[in-house]
Amino acid sequence: MSGRFGLGGHVVILVRGGNLTGFVNTALAGGILLWDMRRSGEDLLYARVEAGRLRELKNVAAAAGCRFSIREKLGPAFWWRRVMRRRFLAAGLVGALVAVYVLSGFVWSIQVEGNRRVPAGAILQAAASGGLAWGMPRRNLVAGRVEKAVKDRLPQIAWVGVKLEGTGVRLEVVEKALPEPVSEHPADVVAVRDGLVKEVLVTKGRAAVKAGDTVRRGQVLISGVVPRGPGEEPRYVAARGLVRARVWYEGYGAARLVATGRRPAGPVARRYGIKIAGHEIISIGPARNPFPLARTETVIKRFPLWRNIGLPVEMVITRYVKYEQFREVRNLDTARRLAAAKAFFDLESARYPGGTVVDSRISGVGVPGQDNLVRERMQVETLEDIGVEKPL
Repeated sequence: MSGRFGLGGHVVILVRGGNLTGFVNTALAGGILLWDMRRSGEDLLYARVEAGRLRELKNVAAAAGCRFSIREKLGPAFWWRRVMRRRFLAAGLVGALVAVYVLSGFVWSIQVEGNRRVPAGAILQAAASGGLAWGMPRRNLVAGRVEKAVKDRLPQIAWVGVKLEGTGVRLEVVEKALPEPVSEHPADVVAVRDGLVKEVLVTKGRAAVKAGDTVRRGQVLISGVVPRGPGEEPRYVAARGLVRARVWYEGYGAARLVATGRRPAGPVARRYGIKIAGHEIISIGPARNPFPLARTETVIKRFPLWRNIGLPVEMVITRYVKYEQFREVRNLDTARRLAAAKAFFDLESARYPGGTVVDSRISGVGVPGQDNLVRERMQVETLEDIGVEKPL
């Protein structure tokens, strides 16, 4: 998902913590737009945010028990500051902009991704027969012609996508690769998820579906029961093959045009205490909640056993997170962007498997009787092998 950012610029942040979902939900509920969110493991999240919202985002991170660091600063404001520090570069700026404008109309780089067995040189040569060449005008590129040329000349390629990105072209390919045999015991190949079959390649067994069929999870795709002649017992084999299908995933998000509620509003106060046999004897920090509106969190840490003897000593850490009441009136575009960001995070949290993404779209979803609520749906279409072995 791409966000819109103004002249103030935006930054790329890396968020660390065990409550990333709470961090994202609190930020979006408070009107802080995060976009291009990408998880990296269970406790790492990359995201983009407007530079002017960083101060508010620090409060959100503190409330969620997370922390973040700035990885990159982007946008006209940051770029202009760097230029003004080196004033002698300004003289060549106009000429550079003109050169960039002229050169941006041509293709200056071609990359191949996804190939393992087929050499990149062979793919580039096949693409060249479809009209793709280094230095060609961008307007002359016909993606469909290039894709057809690659598939026609290289039968090992199951799917190819052509993406024009600035002055570069990226060729994404999927090779026809068979899964490694799991065992020689009789088995079927069944669908691990719903999908629309695009290709069936059988190396052992009997095809139970064909291209164009809609299949459900658990349905037999390649049968391990192979019929013989009339009156003969069927032959049982370990079915093998490749069943590639189009699979759809969805994520939903909602935002209100008039939002009210509570949000983090400042520093976090902490109180540390030590208890022995249930009685607190040492404490550091405020004795009670110092804020009129706050959320209180308590963590108890027990000391480890010493020579298999449990010591009745505990450390009690209390966090007072300051909150404030807020009411925010949003225009329709802002509400849609916030809802779309939540839909994207909902989709990412589902951790759909890594097929090749062939299409993605965002659409509004009507909510009867909820005029104040804007709901967005994000749909991602992938092309992936949906077959798994199931013993007979």
